[in-house]
Amino acid sequence: MFGLLLKGGRDQQDQSPEYTALREVREETGYVCEVIAPIPGAYESDTCFTKYYLLRPTGEVHKFDHETQEVRWVNTAEAFELINLTITEKGRFRDTNALKSAIELLQTL
Repeated sequence: MFGLLLKGGRDQQDQSPEYTALREVREETGYVCEVIAPIPGAYESDTCFTKYYLLRPTGEVHKFDHETQEVRWVNTAEAFELINLTITEKGRFRDTNALKSAIELLQTL
C-alpha cells in the first residue's frame, strides 16, 4: 500500500531528510514506514522549502503524538478537499502541488 506523504528536512542531529521524514511520520501518525521514493521538487511554504517523500507502512502502528488530532486514510479527492482546509494560501498551493507530483510519481511505479 502506498499513501503516506510526509515532508522531511534536516533535524538537530543533522540526520538525512529521509530519516527525519520517517521519524516524523512515526511520531505524528504512529506508522512505521519505508521511503519508496522522493517526490520530485521542493515546495515553498511561508517559512521554508519543503521536500516530500512517498512512504509505505511496514510495521506495527503505534500511538501518535499530541500534535496530531486525527489519522485516517483518504482517497485522492478527499485529500485535495482536506488540503483546501489549509489556512495559508501558500500552504494550500504547496500541498496541492506536492500531492499532484506524488500522483504522477505513483503512475510510474
